[in-house]
Amino acid sequence: MKVSSQGEYALRALNVLGQKKELMSISEISDATLVTVKYLEKILLVLKKLGYVESKRGVQGGYFLNKPPEEINIGDVIRQIEGPLSPMSCASVTAYE
Repeated sequence: MKVSSQGEYALRALNVLGQKKELMSISEISDATLVTVKYLEKILLVLKKLGYVESKRGVQGGYFLNKPPEEINIGDVIRQIEGPLSPMSCASVTAYE
């Protein structure tokens, strides 16, 4: 199974936020993940909609994890961003039709 750049970068961002465990600006996350700010904005918006991160506006604003790192499952994140993990639908327990 191949993971797209969006899935990989989403996991990188979650990893950085989980290690830091505090509010981080998007430029700090960008520096730590080696992802451009513009692309990271899109990814963090998706992660926010999925409930993994929250944001704080303003000069002292940034992003932080919405739940403890121990409660975040990598497989769930990838499934929500990429879709089913199996190479074909008949092999998937969750996406079989």
